[in-house]
Amino acid sequence: MHRIITAAIALAMLGEPALAGSFTDAQKKEIEQIVRQYLLENPEILVEMSRKLEAKRQAEAEARAQAALAAHGDLIFNNPADPVLGPKDAEVAIVEFFDYNCVYCRRALKDLQRLLDEDGKLKVVFKEFPILGPGSDEAARIALAAKLQNPEKYWELHRSLLSYPGRINGKVALSVAGKLGYDVEQLKKDMNSDEVKSIIATNMQLADALGIQGTPAFVTPTKVIRGARGYAALRQALEEAKAAKAEEAKPAAAATSETTDEAAGGKKTAALEGAAGDRAERPERKAEPEGERPPARKTGPASYVVKPGNSLWNISRAVFGSGKHYMAIYRANRDKIRDPDVLHPGIVLKIPAMPGKSPATRTGANGSGMVADN
Repeated sequence: MHRIITAAIALAMLGEPALAGSFTDAQKKEIEQIVRQYLLENPEILVEMSRKLEAKRQAEAEARAQAALAAHGDLIFNNPADPVLGPKDAEVAIVEFFDYNCVYCRRALKDLQRLLDEDGKLKVVFKEFPILGPGSDEAARIALAAKLQNPEKYWELHRSLLSYPGRINGKVALSVAGKLGYDVEQLKKDMNSDEVKSIIATNMQLADALGIQGTPAFVTPTKVIRGARGYAALRQALEEAKAAKAEEAKPAAAATSETTDEAAGGKKTAALEGAAGDRAERPERKAEPEGERPPARKTGPASYVVKPGNSLWNISRAVFGSGKHYMAIYRANRDKIRDPDVLHPGIVLKIPAMPGKSPATRTGANGSGMVADN
């Protein structure tokens, strides 16, 4: 009965013309009454539908963000026109889309400062993203003009504007910049230059591609964090990005090692053969009979108990040896996970079978347990 009612609700809410046309007026009225009564008696169904819809939208946004990171990664992290802090050979980078009139951007400033203080190998890229009115646009253009004039003082100006006790506009931004020693008349000229306008236009396009609609938003090579989530969320995202980078470097390191070993082995073999002459003949290696090869292990589903500090990325890494399957885990557990970035300890996640991977053979990180079902 529950499924029938749910289907009726879906039909009523979707209003599919072809299906609606198959009912008489009397039948339609009866269905509407049934649906209304059911919703009154079971209002939690609307909450469930809302959660599933939100989870679907979040999954779609995540997929869109990952596609944008793959397609526009160089422009996101390495655009020479952007203000940047940190070394050129940084271990990892984080990008912030912000607005000087954003209250939450001001709160996030201390988190960014803490990250910079703790990690000397961190690169921070600033994306001026003025979406809160004309005053924000003026301030963003003045800040970029200041970067053109003296990039070394941009961070000081950035902090001063975000710390200003009041609403920011062009007049305020010029006043703050003037007190820091900038040539205000030159700023007025440069803020209207095509170069400055082009930077903001590019940032707007990148934000759209990444699905960023508000501020602040932080981007690492592996994820997009929307909103001021706090220091812990940023730190975790950076650690995941570092781990992903290290993981990507393993195949290249292994290939280099194999090439070196082959070269060294070749030299060693040649030396031994030269010393022994033709006296020693090596026996031919027999081909391994087909029937003696061990059978490939079948993969199957498993369960994973979430522990404090777990994320989908590190669960994927613990289970499969790679963090790249985290979206597959999310899709298999949409009924349990509302926000991919928030996992509640104690919930049991289904681990989908992946080609060539056997989740039942690995043990979870941070003390999390794998429970094999196959």
